[in-house]
Amino acid sequence: MPILFIGAVMLVVGIVVVALSARRGDDSGTSIERSAGRHLRATRLVALVCGVAAFAGSVTFGGSLGRGLVVAPALAGAVATVVMAVGEMSAPREGAVERSASLARRNPSDFVSRAAATTMLVTLGALVGLLVLAGLTASADDMGRDGRAVEWATALGGEGRSPWPGAYYGVPLGVSLLVLCVGLLVGLRAAAARPQLNADHAEAVSDNALRHRSARSLQCIALLALGPSLAGVALLVTGGTRTTQPGAPTWVPVAHWCGVAGLLIALVACLVGVRTQLARAATR
Repeated sequence: MPILFIGAVMLVVGIVVVALSARRGDDSGTSIERSAGRHLRATRLVALVCGVAAFAGSVTFGGSLGRGLVVAPALAGAVATVVMAVGEMSAPREGAVERSASLARRNPSDFVSRAAATTMLVTLGALVGLLVLAGLTASADDMGRDGRAVEWATALGGEGRSPWPGAYYGVPLGVSLLVLCVGLLVGLRAAAARPQLNADHAEAVSDNALRHRSARSLQCIALLALGPSLAGVALLVTGGTRTTQPGAPTWVPVAHWCGVAGLLIALVACLVGVRTQLARAATR
């Protein structure tokens, strides 16, 4: 199935990204800095393992008719993001010092990739937009499952398709996206609030580099979850709106091309996510 293939590819990409990041690890600096770096790498590895487990569990036990498969990328991202957020809140603090030279408040926006942040917003907006469109046009399928099919009138009578990403798929996917967003925000705030590790410099470069790496790892996870999620929904939309009869309502071809655009946005999101993590790994 296309969605399963997309998910499998992104899991492999995630493993490769984490492996490359770990190989480029830098153990220089003070003992507390090395400890913080090891903690971040361990947290990323645990997040990846938990995300893979969540993906596999969703596919295996997520219900019938592919619902678990559609939800799997977002659920995996949500679990991995929550693990990362917990890791940030439990980062090593022994030996940390209070800032003495600067009282400026650190904000998450100071450490995220602007390109990745913009891509995340566009991808999330496209995903939510497609889910809303699908939800408004969905109907029950032949077995009475609400929000799993779509129908429209044509010049020859009527036409319909199933599966369709209405409420049957959209509600559990929306819950996973909500958890993903909350975990991302909590993790970014925790990364920005990391305690000062260098006693010699109130704004130590190594401290900010660690915050950058944490924030951009979170962004990478989010993009690698949002991209495949959008791709899965877009595939269902494009497949469900391939009309073969004349006289279909205007929204049908519009929805079809929105799905095509969603596929392109999903591809960009995945590429930006990988680039964000590897760029930080190369410069850390």
